[in-house]
Amino acid sequence: MPHGEVTITLQDVEVLLGIPVDGDAIIGSTQETWVDVCRDFLGFRPVNQDNHKQLDGQRILINRLLEEVTNPLPPNAEEDQLHKYARCYILALLGDTIFMDKSGDRVHLMANEDISQIGRCLLLLQYWAWARFPYLCPTVERGPPVGAYGPPVRGPLSLKWLWVPNKKNRPAHIFRDRYREQLASMLPDQVW
Repeated sequence: MPHGEVTITLQDVEVLLGIPVDGDAIIGSTQETWVDVCRDFLGFRPVNQDNHKQLDGQRILINRLLEEVTNPLPPNAEEDQLHKYARCYILALLGDTIFMDKSGDRVHLMANEDISQIGRCLLLLQYWAWARFPYLCPTVERGPPVGAYGPPVRGPLSLKWLWVPNKKNRPAHIFRDRYREQLASMLPDQVW
């Protein structure tokens, strides 16, 4: 950047997404077989036949996770079964929202340092850019309908942009060129 280096911090994660970052760090490598990880932690073994790959490396189809949670658990479900069900649900939910990747239909079973495409928490990157470079932030043209959610809630800063209009029908190259121009000409006092 023209004014120096900037990066996303753990404080940004907590403030923007509302995810607590307290506690011990989880570090280290794993030498697991991903099919076994699915069996042990999710309760099923993914099927990989011909052109139908439920598991590609350590990336699993979100639809396969959703298949596991389409039916409710029986009332007498054991604790282990409940944990596996919850893991499938949470992984599908997070994979389809916070940790989506370029494929749009898979989620990583574990963070991976060897990534050849854009991935990880793209919402965090987007919200961080809007918070730190306010001149890049879109304007909220209208808010929620009066009384839509009851009294105002305190929550993550990202709620601020909940009502940003969808720009999918506008050509992406126009936005890309505009952002590149703005980043190249920004001044140090334009970064928060």
